[in-house]
Amino acid sequence: MKIRFYLLHIKLANVEYDVWRKLIVPSNISLDRLHDVLQIAMSWEDYGSHYFLIKGETFHDVAEDEEEQEDWSDDDERIVSLDEVITKKGEVFQYFYNNDTTWELQIKLENDKLVYPRQELLVECLSGNMFAPLEDLHSLEEYKQLYNVLDEPDSELFKEMLGNNPFTSLIFSKGSIDPHLINAKLREFLLWSRDRAMDWFDLQDLED
Repeated sequence: MKIRFYLLHIKLANVEYDVWRKLIVPSNISLDRLHDVLQIAMSWEDYGSHYFLIKGETFHDVAEDEEEQEDWSDDDERIVSLDEVITKKGEVFQYFYNNDTTWELQIKLENDKLVYPRQELLVECLSGNMFAPLEDLHSLEEYKQLYNVLDEPDSELFKEMLGNNPFTSLIFSKGSIDPHLINAKLREFLLWSRDRAMDWFDLQDLED
């Protein structure tokens, strides 16, 4: 059995900067797992709430105190796979993440028949551009402030916002990002991801 893969282009909307990622995911990835992949790709830490808006329908996470419920609702992201709602090349949907400020990702299906030779990886970031807003940035203005201060490494504001992190140039790139950093986190996610309502497909399928 050959597993289908999607190539997704993820762009941070409503900002003047060109922030994007290209991701490969299984076509049947559940929306709750896609949420995790998006969080990793944007270097977010899932502190806030989120939801998907797909063809006029909203799919969201379930509150912690509701996770043991037996009845599933149609808008529960845990039981909806991506290929149930997005099927054709060129289709676009939105992901909203709110950690005081609401950030919107526009997600486009660039290839729905991807030939992917590294199927055992399941998810992979191919490329990307520029750092995304940090979890502790609470407005677009703070994001712009961080963007500008990166050109002033000797300033007090730079030290106040970023400290003496030796990886600053890698983490806060204004240009192309290093996908290896994201992929290392994705590998950890695949290894340690908790059980979900919908299982990953049988990995033996990759060998058939």
